[in-house]
Amino acid sequence: MLRELGVEQLRLIAAARGYLRAQGERGVDVAEHPECYLTGWSNVPGNARLLALARQPGAASLVAGRRVKDALNVMRHADWVVAGEGPIAAGIDQLVLSWCRAGDFAADGEYRDRYFRTSSRATPRTLWFSLATDESGSLVMDPNVRVLRRRPGARRFSPAFLARSMACAVVRRRARHLPRLSAVVTHAQRVVAEVRRLLAAGKFREVLTPYEAQPYQHAVYRAVKEFDPAVRTVGYLHSALPPVPADLAFREGAPDLLYVHGQGQIDILVRHLGWPADRLRAIPALRYRREDDASLAGFIFLPMDFSAPETILGEFRAFLEGAAPGSLSPLTVRNHPVMRESGKHLKLVSALDAILAAHVDRFSGEGGEPMSVFIGATAAIIEALERGVSVIHICSRPLVEAHTRDLWSHFEVERFGEHLFRYRMRERGAYISFGEETDMFDKYLRQGGVR
Repeated sequence: MLRELGVEQLRLIAAARGYLRAQGERGVDVAEHPECYLTGWSNVPGNARLLALARQPGAASLVAGRRVKDALNVMRHADWVVAGEGPIAAGIDQLVLSWCRAGDFAADGEYRDRYFRTSSRATPRTLWFSLATDESGSLVMDPNVRVLRRRPGARRFSPAFLARSMACAVVRRRARHLPRLSAVVTHAQRVVAEVRRLLAAGKFREVLTPYEAQPYQHAVYRAVKEFDPAVRTVGYLHSALPPVPADLAFREGAPDLLYVHGQGQIDILVRHLGWPADRLRAIPALRYRREDDASLAGFIFLPMDFSAPETILGEFRAFLEGAAPGSLSPLTVRNHPVMRESGKHLKLVSALDAILAAHVDRFSGEGGEPMSVFIGATAAIIEALERGVSVIHICSRPLVEAHTRDLWSHFEVERFGEHLFRYRMRERGAYISFGEETDMFDKYLRQGGVR
């Protein structure tokens, strides 16, 4: 059964790459189109398209529903502004697009980037253009920082903006076969417009992002090349590849160079996802450091998004019922850090806590090997395994969420039933080479860095 799953995952990746080729031949913009972001871990239009390529039951209606949701989410994109003022200082030659939260800013305005593990003060020749993922409010910022965020006090949803966008969509003729009404496209075009303004105001030799193959990132890379082909576009795969990384398939809009932090990830990108080997470099991880106090044992980790909560709860309950009394180390539920206010997540946290309380006799302070439970598709599984933690994985959709040795050759994988897996790492260091140096951003990701 496990071998069959791995074969099906390889077939799905091949189908995803075939879909992108066919769409490109039809004139569809595979760099920016929402249904070409074929992710297995987020409930976006491309995820529904991936499930349709996998011939999952109900996928056709899911595609239609996600299209409607993507169109309605346009109302989230009114009243966004760029915070940060002043001319771009002489000597700044690198533009970095990242994400930020209010907690990433010190009181004196220093910005600390969590993906590259550096700060605005440590990188005076870099202009940081960060996309806010929360209601960041009023910010004091260093002069080499810009933030795209919702205008303070603006409504989160604007039906008026949606109505105006719908009216424009009626008369608009989309180039490159993009949807007429799409939050994904609206977001991409807004970011591109701001990047073009920055490019015109500065003298950049390089544009860098923490790469996730998101449509707006491809749109930005392409806009950079249209502005000046000599500007180098660079991505840093800040996290590990997802279990079935169809979203990372090589396509138009990909960066000139992609840095990853493990030779095993390069192997997957080249063998299964069509990346030219000369556009990939392995470097030690900036985000994951050897000295980090990253205790990943003893938790139940929730992902950013998940489906079928009843399946998750049923599998977890069955796992505990099958364990011998006193055989497990204690477990604590840990919600995803950016989903602390999600009602869906809080409800699952509460249900998991109730199951833990009902099976308290399964746990002992003298339990077995270090272990954690992971739910859904999450790159934290790779970090845990690289740090020597045994992983129990509960998947709502194993085809797109589970790891198998057909793709992940350095794993040991056991499957218990349809939705429950156990992983161990056969060879640590294959997927994450933990960083151990100082000033790694300057050494590896500046213009003068490794080639």
